[in-house]
Amino acid sequence: MLAQAAGGPLHVGYSPQIFLQEVDNVFLCAYCHGVMCQPVTLSCSSSHKICRHCCTELSKTEPLTCPSCHEPVKTHQLDIPFKTLIDHLTVRCIVCGDWTGPLEAFEQHAECLCPSRVVGCPHPGCSHTCRALELADHMLVCDYRCVPCELACGADVIAKDMQSHLGTTCPRMAIPCTYCTVTLPRGDIPTHLEVCPEMPVDCPVPGCLIRPPRVQLSAHLHDAAVDHVAALTALLRETQAELAAKTTECLQLREDLKRVVASDADTVTVQISSPAAMTPARKPAPLTKRGRPRKERRGKGTPAVEQEEEARVVVPLE
Repeated sequence: MLAQAAGGPLHVGYSPQIFLQEVDNVFLCAYCHGVMCQPVTLSCSSSHKICRHCCTELSKTEPLTCPSCHEPVKTHQLDIPFKTLIDHLTVRCIVCGDWTGPLEAFEQHAECLCPSRVVGCPHPGCSHTCRALELADHMLVCDYRCVPCELACGADVIAKDMQSHLGTTCPRMAIPCTYCTVTLPRGDIPTHLEVCPEMPVDCPVPGCLIRPPRVQLSAHLHDAAVDHVAALTALLRETQAELAAKTTECLQLREDLKRVVASDADTVTVQISSPAAMTPARKPAPLTKRGRPRKERRGKGTPAVEQEEEARVVVPLE
């Protein structure tokens, strides 16, 4: 939009046509011949000026030379005072034709304020572009706008997907039952199927694959009673055979366990931490005539202090 309003490519010199007064040649870029955008001063002897973007383009070729005097250029610098002079020149927007103002305010007008600037639709998925003053009318009919469901189910739907929503997901859309002639809102169908007389249901007899309509289930149970009894009898015999096989397997495992226990454990060892616990309490030592404890005589080889040892008691298995 800015390039269109400026009368040329973005960030290249502005077209002299947008300026209200005649532009002096000193403001023209020697490379693009437009009014300079962000002028830079070259390090040539005459200090010629060109657009910053034009300088960048010229820098792609080595060595860089001035487009006016063709002298080699080593450095360049943005000319702030010269840029200020250009920014105060008065311009007119050639897109809307109504706005006039200083060049420094032109970019904001062209990008944000111009009613004739080209804008895109903000709705995700929409690629429509139009003038800014036409955008409001487009958004009212845009296929990608978000609208409430036509049947007020509470869902917000993209306008172009409304028919798909009504035909597949809207709980308030009236649809016929799959099995009978009743027509109900889609959200009520699951409850209806629990009592629908024409809906096929499973036969309660194990092994019976017939699925009669719910209304005919009683008649099916009556008509197929003989077949049901035969099927249940066969199932009972099969179950009894499986139970007998499992019982035999369990008895065999029990006998195997008994043989393992009998062969691996003839005795049981019991650990006793302190033999003193099994020794009866000693009688008090006799006293002398003076009332003192009489010393006990020890035989040869009798230790003065008895050491506790771990005792093992072997108990034979019966």
